[in-house]
Amino acid sequence: RIGGRIRTSWMGDSIVEMGPKLIHGGSVANPMFTLACLEGMFKNRPVLRAENPPEDYLMRDGRIITDHYTQDMVFQQMLNDLPDYFRSRRTSQNISLLNYLVLRIGQEVMKFPAELRYDTERMFYGLLNSVKGKYGAALEDISANGLAKMVNIPGGEVRVPGGFITLLAPLVRDIPRENLHYNHAVHTIKWSFCDEPRVKVTCLNGKEFEADYVIVTFSLGVLKEKYDCMFEPELPQTKQEAIRALAIGHINRVYLEYVNPWWAPGEFNLRLALNKDELINTTKWTKSINKITEIPGSKHVLSFTLGAQQAIDLELITAEELAIEFTNFVRKIMDNKSIPFPNNVILSRWSCSPHFRGAQCYMPMGSTIGHIKDLYEPPIGRCDDLDCPMPVLFAGEATHHLYFGTVHAARLSGIREANRIAKTVRESY
Repeated sequence: RIGGRIRTSWMGDSIVEMGPKLIHGGSVANPMFTLACLEGMFKNRPVLRAENPPEDYLMRDGRIITDHYTQDMVFQQMLNDLPDYFRSRRTSQNISLLNYLVLRIGQEVMKFPAELRYDTERMFYGLLNSVKGKYGAALEDISANGLAKMVNIPGGEVRVPGGFITLLAPLVRDIPRENLHYNHAVHTIKWSFCDEPRVKVTCLNGKEFEADYVIVTFSLGVLKEKYDCMFEPELPQTKQEAIRALAIGHINRVYLEYVNPWWAPGEFNLRLALNKDELINTTKWTKSINKITEIPGSKHVLSFTLGAQQAIDLELITAEELAIEFTNFVRKIMDNKSIPFPNNVILSRWSCSPHFRGAQCYMPMGSTIGHIKDLYEPPIGRCDDLDCPMPVLFAGEATHHLYFGTVHAARLSGIREANRIAKTVRESY
């Protein structure tokens, strides 16, 4: 299939996304949003993420908190303040996202009335758990400095009504079918600045493809696993160092279908509150669930997301084991032993797939914007007395220094490398 980690499926009465499910930045600055608009995918208007069922917080003592607008806004402002935090201190000191947010949570909690501080702190750490699920990594491993340098496109988060897969159709409709080759896993890429062919790609099925240039869009997880054995000759040291320095996050999205739903349809969107110790020291995957929510438009499907090591752990058990453990967990937190087992369970399993080895890239401690640029900027060599870029070019979500880790980064980087090839070819004549 095409699409990489864009994978849309049906489950019961709803569309479910195994990979990206939102356009981050619903404005003309986002090429994925403009593409969707040009294709008429929104019909009357974009569907904002905020149009999900109202969110409630479940405290560990069983209380449900529905009044949390202020806490949500304050936490979002903590994330928005990241760039200013480093600018105001005029420091490049590398601190983790965990250290930054724990510091800010401690400061912000004290601004609330004394009687609200206990619940507020736990709501903040519940939201912090969602950040872990978003990036797929332990928060102490994520660089706050790196995250501060990323650019957020305005316009909010937007759902694609027909599923993210519909965005692929306009991108491939003009490509002749005979030029699309499925089930051709790449084994080696031989390259040279001047020898002919400049690039030879050999697949595991024995097929070979020769070219003047190749744009490599493997996930960062695959690059980290195979960069030292896939390329002949080996990649330049700067690129090897960049691949080692950047990181791939592990995210598992789980969908559970119930023939007879046990919740009030259209009203279930539950975030789990927790304290700092529960966030940092939890090892059991069920206790790392940050939110359980009903799929928009569905009356039968619930979903939750896990990140970091717990997402990997989830891939090691069967769907039946997952259903049993999840049901026991929900029965306990809801204090309701009559909650049934789901009739069907699916999960994304990106980490165990040899074609992905992870779900989304992130900037870990010790990484810099320079590593991203080193990954995509090709070294220049000489061929026929002309300067030309290395024939192996890199695109994908891990190769854009402004929109790192997003779908629009993947598209923009592909266009960037295609333009690089076109410019080089024009200048050679």
